[in-house]
Amino acid sequence: GPRGRGRVLYFGTPGAHRAQQQRIPKDARIHKNVNRLTHYIEESNTGKGFIKEQSFSPCGRFIASPFGYGVRLLGFSETGADLANCVPSEPVRLYELGTKLGHNEVVLSSAFSPCHWLLATGCLSGRIVWHQPVL
Repeated sequence: GPRGRGRVLYFGTPGAHRAQQQRIPKDARIHKNVNRLTHYIEESNTGKGFIKEQSFSPCGRFIASPFGYGVRLLGFSETGADLANCVPSEPVRLYELGTKLGHNEVVLSSAFSPCHWLLATGCLSGRIVWHQPVL
């Protein structure tokens, strides 16, 4: 049959919704952050042609980066400080806090557990390895 008109869902009464919409200033704009590079790292060309999946730890202080036949644990500072505490004025290289090799093929993905200090990596052959990083 014919399709009905789309519905707008909102909380409260239609009159309260209209009143709220009228309180938004006409010149309201969405502001954008300034594009700025803070940190970088050079990656190996092993496994050329594949996108490698980096992941952030649940606390946001560490990055797991597939690297060749293993994974690197990277940080924003030597001590693993939070990015908010070590924002540089110029782009700086990420700090390599550790490397773990454990695959026979190129590692393409990494993922931290959201609840535990556990990291899983997966390689091109389908093998999955679990790591418990120690700093």
